Amino acid sequence: MKNGHDRPVNSVAARVVSRGESFDYHVDEKHADSELPLSIRPPTDLELCLPGFLNLAGVKFGRLIALGISAETKARWVCKCVCGYYVLRTAKAIKAGAKGSCCNRCKLLANAKSAEYFRRTGKRVNSEDFL
Repeated sequence: MKNGHDRPVNSVAARVVSRGESFDYHVDEKHADSELPLSIRPPTDLELCLPGFLNLAGVKFGRLIALGISAETKARWVCKCVCGYYVLRTAKAIKAGAKGSCCNRCKLLANAKSAEYFRRTGKRVNSEDFL
């Protein structure tokens, strides 16, 4: 540490330093993002016969396009974001079609843009407006 910086400045800084807390982003395995294409499998005959099954391949929702069923993860669809990242989503999430549906990278970028806009203007803006 620098001279004169032996002690944290305030109580919040003390808590962060003492516990080793940081703000590193941890990827949720259910929504893992990948720059590389994820493996896809075609729907099985059994899945096609189920009354509740809906083939979502090619469906666009928010900023994501469903490509197919994941070959590695059960009950997940591989989707591609407009930024080029591949993500895994459930059929329920795809059918819900949330307005701000995008990859985690786009969400973090939108949050950073929203925070920067607030810092510059003092006006709070929803991060979904930057998507």
